[in-house]
Amino acid sequence: MRNIHAPSRKTDPRTNLRGNGRLGLYSHTLSCISKLDIFADLLPHEVSEIDHSSATVRIRKGGVIYTPEERRETLFLIKEGRVQLYRISIEGRKLVLAMLGPDMFFGEMPLFGQAMEDSIAQAVDDTTLCTLGRAEVERILLTYPRIGLRLIQVLNERLQEAETRLHESAFMTMPARTAALLLRLAEDSDEIQGLTHQDLADMLGVYRETVTATLDKLKQEKLLEIGRKRISLTNRSALEDLIQGAPNTHSQGETHR
Repeated sequence: MRNIHAPSRKTDPRTNLRGNGRLGLYSHTLSCISKLDIFADLLPHEVSEIDHSSATVRIRKGGVIYTPEERRETLFLIKEGRVQLYRISIEGRKLVLAMLGPDMFFGEMPLFGQAMEDSIAQAVDDTTLCTLGRAEVERILLTYPRIGLRLIQVLNERLQEAETRLHESAFMTMPARTAALLLRLAEDSDEIQGLTHQDLADMLGVYRETVTATLDKLKQEKLLEIGRKRISLTNRSALEDLIQGAPNTHSQGETHR
């Protein structure tokens, strides 16, 4: 069962990191990066050396980690919990860029072309982060090139995912885009929990009413079942066929932002 909890919409997305939602605990600890996959093959003394240069930050569910006004060259590594990256349009609409979980990273790192730009990072659950400054990241890359290769591989995967989403937005119908998103969220499961129609709309960059109408259509076609913050995929193969065979028909009444 795939269980995804979105941040409360009552949280002001532009609340400063020092505001409500943050536990406010910064600490240097030898346990920070020791179990992160990206450092898995380092020797104990190598892990210890990096740990001494890192800090642990704990953020409550819904707490904002950074906003567009806070530009720092910091690499955040997620040890526990999940983080949502998103943007807010001038009209106040939200577009989710990524949902990141344990062992993933984000932040302002020009070395990798990784930028915060206009994005906001917010904790989806109670979250524990390890942070590294630019100087320490540069030292790690020079000392342990294999870590740099791992970071590049992850960024390449994210680029491919972004290109896939752009392709879907440009060339797929709304039902096909919705099917693609649901299959990604469900992964190997047939059920998604914890997301509202508004959460799905934020991920697709459309209005909530568009998502609701699309889900109702897919339900009528017996491709899924809908409950309270729960979607069950009852016909994965049909959803996959929908993705493969749907050309773009923006004239079919989809409402895009």
